[in-house]
Amino acid sequence: MGRRRDGSRGGKIDVIGQSTLRRSSSLRLVLVGALAVGLMYVGATEVWRRAALARLPVLPSFEGQPAAVIAHLKDTDKAARAAPHSATAVGALCLAYHADVFLDQAERCYARAEELDPDDWRWAYYRALAQGERGNGGALVETMRRVIAAAPDFGPAWLRLGEAEFKRSRYEAAADAWRRAASLTEPPRILQTGIPEHVVGPPLSAYATLGLARVALTRGDAQSARQILEGLHRGGAALRAYRHQFDQGLHKSRQRSKQISSNCARVQTIRGYARACYPSRKLIGE
Repeated sequence: MGRRRDGSRGGKIDVIGQSTLRRSSSLRLVLVGALAVGLMYVGATEVWRRAALARLPVLPSFEGQPAAVIAHLKDTDKAARAAPHSATAVGALCLAYHADVFLDQAERCYARAEELDPDDWRWAYYRALAQGERGNGGALVETMRRVIAAAPDFGPAWLRLGEAEFKRSRYEAAADAWRRAASLTEPPRILQTGIPEHVVGPPLSAYATLGLARVALTRGDAQSARQILEGLHRGGAALRAYRHQFDQGLHKSRQRSKQISSNCARVQTIRGYARACYPSRKLIGE
């Protein structure tokens, strides 16, 4: 009987030991699994961070640059790399590049800011400005039309679009954009706290109307251009300089027309070319 009790007690101890061993093994497995998951998360986070850093522009050569520019860019680059998934931090770097006229880096940076915050159309607008400054009018038009789709009442975008279309000789598209810009209310001026507003030039509508005069003049409709400019002239003394500028442009166009007429007169004396020349003054109108 005693042996049975001892054997039974031993069996119970063995069962308890095995149960404890199983629990210990399970705990170790859970800990190992948790550690593995943690390491995977850390690794994935690091890969994600490095991928974001790779999307940022590399600092350019600072040869010949002022110390203030170098410090400005290095500080904003450091802040952006500390938060590479923040549109605010990356956007500040883009603006720094743009302000310091590193346009290649600015454009690439704006593209990244757009990816980080696609709902904020400002980054596309700034990118379009950089594209225009680099002479890429086609890209400017494409990007600015995306801005307009997102912010149809933002007048500066229409104004810039009109300028880009005008430079591409798409005069009707330019006129449409400038008419739209002229019809919109003046955009709010962004002020720093405690600094009073300072108006530095004519309103947006004046620039847009001036654009319409340019279209009319380019098409040879000098009378319409003059009427538009006279309307601007009546709008205030601040616009008279712009009227004077266009008066000079009109005068130069007429002088050029007279030169063309003189050339035509010489061309018409050459046999076979009598009807090959059409003076542009007929288009401009005296």
